[in-house]
Amino acid sequence: MTKTNQNSLAVLILAAGQGVRMKSSKPKVLHKICGKPMIYYTIKVAKMLNPSEIFVVTGFGSKDVAQEIKKFGVRSIVQEEQLGTGHAVKISIPCIKDFDDLLLLYGDMPLIKSTDLELLLRDFWATGSSVSILSTAVKPPSDFGRIIRDSKNEFAEIIEELDATPEQCRIGEVNTGIYCFRISDLLEVLEEINNKNAKGEYYITDCVNMLRKRGKKVSVMVAPDSTNFIGINSRVHLVQANAVMRGEICERLMDSGVTIIDPATTYIDDEVEIGQDTIIYPYTYITGQTRVSSDCTIGPNTFVSDSVIGNRTTIAYSVVKGSEVMDDCNVGPYSHLRPGSVVMKGGKVGSFCEIKKSVIREGAKVPHLSYVGDADIGANANVGAGTITCNYDGFNKHKTVVGEGSFIGSDTMLVAPVRIGKNATTGAGSVISKDVPDGALAIERSDQKNILGWDKIREKKAEKRLKKG
Repeated sequence: MTKTNQNSLAVLILAAGQGVRMKSSKPKVLHKICGKPMIYYTIKVAKMLNPSEIFVVTGFGSKDVAQEIKKFGVRSIVQEEQLGTGHAVKISIPCIKDFDDLLLLYGDMPLIKSTDLELLLRDFWATGSSVSILSTAVKPPSDFGRIIRDSKNEFAEIIEELDATPEQCRIGEVNTGIYCFRISDLLEVLEEINNKNAKGEYYITDCVNMLRKRGKKVSVMVAPDSTNFIGINSRVHLVQANAVMRGEICERLMDSGVTIIDPATTYIDDEVEIGQDTIIYPYTYITGQTRVSSDCTIGPNTFVSDSVIGNRTTIAYSVVKGSEVMDDCNVGPYSHLRPGSVVMKGGKVGSFCEIKKSVIREGAKVPHLSYVGDADIGANANVGAGTITCNYDGFNKHKTVVGEGSFIGSDTMLVAPVRIGKNATTGAGSVISKDVPDGALAIERSDQKNILGWDKIREKKAEKRLKKG
């Protein structure tokens, strides 16, 4: 955002609360929405405003929160006792006192939009206010402080819900709790606030009211969409915010050229990238740092996490984690690519397969019912049904290498470490524990024995058991 003046702006994000109604040992702001802790979204929006610095006030689980926000390059301030919003700002004075303006945000309000905050800042700078308040209209107006206006429809005061009269509780314009203060004016009143209220806390709203009583300019900017100000105080609120954000993510992707068959049953994380003309079928989860290219078909009933998917690739009824699936590949149905797996161009991992930390090279196929672990499957090789790479000896993992163009017969056990040469073949049902040269056929089977009259022998054995029983 381009400022209308040269004042320095600090952003203070309040994130000290435990969130008692969450019933959790985890700090409230670390609960995830669309794959990211909710504090991430507030920091993300704050950074879009290009402030001079961002601070986060931590409290419950401060070490965990500080570790998380460190990833985003912001500073933390510890509030040892959670005595209210006014107290949180008080303890931040040493960090914010040298800035001109302060934008106050909340770590449990992940749906806020940069456009709303830009409007607030423009109003603050344009009106020369000591404080600008961001309000919105809510029906029914619960859990928020009420904006009280005078006979001229100008701001008079903020009343917290617990301290409001029944008549004031019916007021539809509510305080979002987001403010922009002129710091010099804020410091004049901050030390004077007290906790003589229903909650016994120090309210930052008291600073707003005191500035108004002292004749300072207080302006109110009304945000049009109250949904952006959902505060997360319970698991129910968490679900509500997830639903809103999932809808926004799906809408953004559809606007960019992605087909999502049923957004209501599609779960895509915030940082996921998906290319044009890709189709996402219902009950698909795409999470983490995943990038899906163009013209793909993903789903239904598919989970893809922290993976890279190439162009024109199909993944159905399968799980792909921490893997790369390149162009023109097919995965599934009902297969699992575990972390460290790579399926190269034109590769196939068919039905009921598990691939672990392996490379399936160009055009190679693992069509069905196989486990491939710690292996390198050469280009255009074909791994027959029921093949298993026996990679673990009880102590260490070992590697299997299958050469280019090789054919692995059905139900082959490849006992690693073992190397199958180029264009080699293994006979069905073989246990291969030694290297196979290029172009060779390896068969390992015991001689077949046919015992004649076995049906009669079985009958006699059954008769004896009946007599003894």
